[in-house]
Amino acid sequence: MKNNRIVIIAKTVITALLILLIYHIGSSDFIRAQINKEDEKMQIDPIKETSLKIQAEEEKLIDSDHFHYEDLKFVDVNGFEIIKKAYEDIDFNGEFEKGNIEDYDYYIQLFRRLVDGKVTFIYKESKQEFYLKDFDEIKHNFNNDSYYNPNKYTYYFFDMDKDGQPELGISDESRFVYFFKYDTQIQKFTLWYASPTSWNYLIGSEKIGYGRGTSYAIDILNQNGKLKTSTWFYIDEYYNKTKQQPETVYIVSLPFFISGSENTKNYKSMRSQIGYYSDMYVNRNLERFYFFKITEDQWKQLTNKFFELREQSRKNINEVTYTYEELFGK
Repeated sequence: MKNNRIVIIAKTVITALLILLIYHIGSSDFIRAQINKEDEKMQIDPIKETSLKIQAEEEKLIDSDHFHYEDLKFVDVNGFEIIKKAYEDIDFNGEFEKGNIEDYDYYIQLFRRLVDGKVTFIYKESKQEFYLKDFDEIKHNFNNDSYYNPNKYTYYFFDMDKDGQPELGISDESRFVYFFKYDTQIQKFTLWYASPTSWNYLIGSEKIGYGRGTSYAIDILNQNGKLKTSTWFYIDEYYNKTKQQPETVYIVSLPFFISGSENTKNYKSMRSQIGYYSDMYVNRNLERFYFFKITEDQWKQLTNKFFELREQSRKNINEVTYTYEELFGK
């Protein structure tokens, strides 16, 4: 009996250790997978992909699938100053701008027609028109059955694109948030921004935050709902085989700016200190992000404003959040 208990205890301990190991490995793999976020429907550009691969081989860069944390070197003082300057160019200030409040009643009536299925919206990527009830991505899933019920959604009503007029966000608070805009020139609704993931959240007009575990990002959009600036940063734990001990690592990407010139300048200055790279789609174009290992104190310096913005937005978003009845009436 005693031997049986010992065996059972031993099996329990081994199982627990295996679970922890799987979780740890999964955590690192997950972070890398999330950093390499791509639209699943995106068609890969073979020419751009080949060009990026050749560049990586010529410059002996390591991609996100083949690096090891213990091999990464800390950036030096000058390198950190370059990264810091790039982060200072990111607008971490944010609020849910109201726009022209005197026009709210007019726009509420317009958007109610969209939500109630009276009019269609234009899906700009395909130029197709849909009624919301026919748009599969926005339907609720219940017992493997999809359905559309306006009363089940959460609505955000504010000036998301900073043009002075309000946009309407629709979310199920678990899988997606979609923003719709009324285009006064063509007098039609368009899908302005789509976030088909539960890990993104609103942090202000033209700003989207990302957070899962200890992996974070901020996307800043332009007035067309396209990405203008993006940067990633995360914390991970791993077992350092060289030192034979667990360690925590702090990683940041160089911010990516759509303008391009800043990316080239920063890359050339930091090329010798790149930890690894990850290729991601930005506005349907394959682009390269570079990641660096920094200290905990440096990580906090770069990310502090993001977390302040996130906490502020969690409070302020309540002012622009509605149920169907609160926004449109019965």
